[in-house]
Amino acid sequence: MNRGLSLIELLILFLIIAVMLGFATLMYKDWRVRWSIEADTKDIYVFVQKARAIAFSQKRNLNVVANGHVICINDGTTDIDCINLENPFIGAISITDRGVFNNSSIVYNGTANVNPQYSCVVSVVTRVRMGVYDGTNCNPR
Repeated sequence: MNRGLSLIELLILFLIIAVMLGFATLMYKDWRVRWSIEADTKDIYVFVQKARAIAFSQKRNLNVVANGHVICINDGTTDIDCINLENPFIGAISITDRGVFNNSSIVYNGTANVNPQYSCVVSVVTRVRMGVYDGTNCNPR
């Protein structure tokens, strides 16, 4: 009785492994992009809270402005602090010297269609929340 694998059986085995690796690679890429968008959204949330603390403690009106891969805290004339993001975001949130927000949001502005859990930050008077951008509105979670 022959106890080895034929060449055709080996080729089929390698083909199955190649197809499985192809799917795994695609799933990993989508997961990595989704994770990156969520991480940037969390960084923006923390950055907005930092701006609020600065505005309240220094009694200054501040803006948090996202334009592409950079988000900055500015006082209308100069940038106080900036951070770089992996993904493009757009929008602005204004904060008064009392730590009160305007009703606005900063949203993911990229083309990836990976359905992240969080893709925007929305402010409403005294609260900032992360949410999901549906194309027109930031829906807080």
